[in-house]
This record gives sequence, structure tokens and C-alpha cells, in this order.
Amino acid sequence: MFKTLKVSSVKTFTLMFSIIFLLNLNYTILKSVRKTLAIAAPGGTATSIPFFELFGVLPAAIFMAWFLSKILKKYSLKKVFLFMLFLFTTFFILFAGIYYPKLILLQEKISTPQLLQFASMSFYVMGELWKPALIQILFLGLINYNLTMDQAKSVYPPLMLGASLGAMLAGPLTVFCNSKLLWTLFPLSINIWNHSLIVMMSLVFITGCIVAILFQSLCKYFKNTEKSYEKEKKFSLKEAVSFFKNSRPLKLMGWIVFADYIAYSLAEVLFLGILKIKYPLPQDYCTFMGHLSSWHSALTILLAIVVAPICLRKIKWVTCAIILPVGLLVSEGVFFFFLCQESLASKLFNLTHSQWLTALVFIGSALFCVCRAVKYTIFDPCKELAFVSMPGADRMKGKLVIDGLCAKFGKGASSGAAISLISISGGLMASASLTGIIAIGICLSLIISTDRLGAQLNGKQLNPVST
Repeated sequence: MFKTLKVSSVKTFTLMFSIIFLLNLNYTILKSVRKTLAIAAPGGTATSIPFFELFGVLPAAIFMAWFLSKILKKYSLKKVFLFMLFLFTTFFILFAGIYYPKLILLQEKISTPQLLQFASMSFYVMGELWKPALIQILFLGLINYNLTMDQAKSVYPPLMLGASLGAMLAGPLTVFCNSKLLWTLFPLSINIWNHSLIVMMSLVFITGCIVAILFQSLCKYFKNTEKSYEKEKKFSLKEAVSFFKNSRPLKLMGWIVFADYIAYSLAEVLFLGILKIKYPLPQDYCTFMGHLSSWHSALTILLAIVVAPICLRKIKWVTCAIILPVGLLVSEGVFFFFLCQESLASKLFNLTHSQWLTALVFIGSALFCVCRAVKYTIFDPCKELAFVSMPGADRMKGKLVIDGLCAKFGKGASSGAAISLISISGGLMASASLTGIIAIGICLSLIISTDRLGAQLNGKQLNPVST
């Protein structure tokens, strides 16, 4: 199946599958932890998320894109990946084992809310950058460069299945790491949340070491991984942005990625605030996030096995890609209706306040599970197919700008909007009506932009292929 590989496709695919499985397992654990630290841990609140995204993740993402563009010119992709992996895993184990426990002890003696907020933001930023740096830009960048369009259409559905299996396993692992039973049997701290944090970050560190070994083995079977990028692929971040500005398909793709994050993140902040009301303790909050990851992953696996292969090989690109914005429009419409019209919803469905809150948690969880499952199994592979249709020298430029910058600018913009709306409205829940109007409008623009991008990409090997 892989004409560019030196060994059998089965062995090579097994390595790719294992790497994305472990990388996504770690990312899902980190997602649960960073949201718990930001919202439910000491000093946390749901309104912290927009501030962390705008003033932490956005500048860090810009720096990361610039930094990667620099070191990819001097060092091999293999060395860059291993260096970034070492940087991330070392930070997480030191944070859990040394930095955060000392801050908690200091907090018990003197009030240190600013230090706790800074610690939570630093973890949040590093946890957020794990996926774009290691998975989207470096790992998938390596895969894209070595696959043809037909190979990519066959490989991406099972690869996304591997990512989903990793996320699914992360759910019960997160629940187990936060269990009182584990703390009782093997206490690593007198505080159950500190204990859970140490266990989860130790798991991230160990699996990171395994990924490093597997990635070195994979690089032996791909071409152009032991050397830095060839002259035709050497570029600066400025050149990548200039290339992006002169490509209409890339600008449309950039807006779609940008707007997807705005539409989703605006609803997510409110959903996370509702969860804080439902689960005020950090270990309970993190446990629910673990369950949510399991539900999401189970749905993702189902789509990856049954739906995604048929969609990517039998249905037009634009039809596949437009599923996500339509799903966002419908699910967020229902979510904001229930959130903003409590009295009407309660009257229509005969709900008490407690039942209304439970219904909101269910609808928000469904929004998270369905829309993210569609994104990972159908929309993201569609985006990667669009990259594969480009000349080899242009693929990394497009990925660096879109996956490295546009996605984070989208989160930054949504965070800025959330902060403004909260300030204007006087509170997180009070901002729901205005937030809902903006989110629905963004969803409509997503549908229009996806349709236009499909017209731009028509004829570039993106139509269904015969089996």
C-alpha cells in the first residue's frame, strides 16, 4: 500500500497506529487535567478559560509556530519531534511532582491565588499545545509528506480510529487515577487531588517514553527524516504566512478552522461553568471529564469504523466536510435554547430546576461527544486530504499556519469575545443569550465557507475513489 516505504505496510502502519494511539491517550488525559486545574481546583473558575486561552495559549501558539519553523530548517523532523516530546513530558512530571504540591502547601500557609492561577495557566498552555505540536504539525506532517492521495484516503480512517481508542482508554484511566481506592492503597500525597495529579502525569511521562522509541523506529521506514528539510522546503514563518495569504483555498480552510474553534469554544465555556455547579470538587469534576472522554471516544470509534471510511471514499469532499458545521448548528441551537429559556424549556418538558440542570449537562455532553467525534473522524481527515492535494513543499507551510496559528487564533478570538460578553453582561451565565447568537451566526458562516472551499478544491483528487 505504501510505495514510499522501505518495509511492509503492516509493520509501518502498526507503528503509526501505536504512536497516534499513545499521543492521543496522553492528550485526552491532559485535557481532563488542565480543565480541572483551571475550573475546579483551588482558585479555579470557568471564567479562567477565556483568560488562559487569550493571554496564555494564543501567544504560546504563535511562539511555537515561529520556533518550529526555525528548528525545522536546521534539524531533522525526527530530532525536532523527540526534542518537543522531551520538553512536554519533562514539564508535566516536574509540575505534578514538585511545583504544584509546593504551591498547595504554600497556599495552606498564606493565600497565593495569583501563583495558583499562574501554575494552572502554565499547565493549561502546555496541555493545549501538545496536540498541535506533536500530533498535527510534526507527526501528521511526516505522514502527509510520505503518502499519496489514495494512500491517505485508506490510512486516515484507521489512524483516526487509533486516536479514538487512545482517547477511549484515557477515560477509564483518568477515572481510576482519581479513585479513592487507588489513593487508599498507594497514597502519593496526603491530598487526594495532588495524588491523582502525580499518578496521571507519571502515566503521561511513561507513555511519552514509549512514543519516543516507536517514533525512532517509524523514521527508519520513511524517507527524508534523518536530514533537515530539503532546500525547497526550508521556509520561515513569514514565508508560510505569505503563502497562506496568496492561496484562496488555504484562506477558506483557515477561516473554517478558525471559526470552528470560535463556535465550539463559546458554548464550551458555558458548558464547563454548568459542570462546575454540578461537580464542585476537583476529583469529581476530573472523574466526570474522564467519563465524558470515554463516551466521546466510543462514539468516535463507531464513526471511524462504520461511517468515516464510507464517507471519505464514496462521498464528495464537500459533503463530508459540511457535516461538522451542520452538526454544530443543530446541537448548539438546542443547547442555547435550554440554557437561555429555562422557564420555557421547563414548562414544555415539565422539569424542575435540578432536572433542567441535569438536562443541560446531558445536552452539553452530547454536543461535546457528537461534534468532536465528527470532527476527529470526518472533518480532520478531510482537512488532511486537502493538504495532501498540495505539492510536497507546500504541505508543511499550510499545516504550520492552519494547525499552528489559525486554530489558536480561533480560540484566542473566542476567548476575547467571551471575556467581553461576560464583562458586558455581568457574569458567565448572564452572557448566554448574546453568546448563543454569535455562536449560531458563526456556524452559518462555517457552512457557507465549507461549500466554497469544496468548489475551490473540486478536481484536485478529492472526489470519491473507486474500490
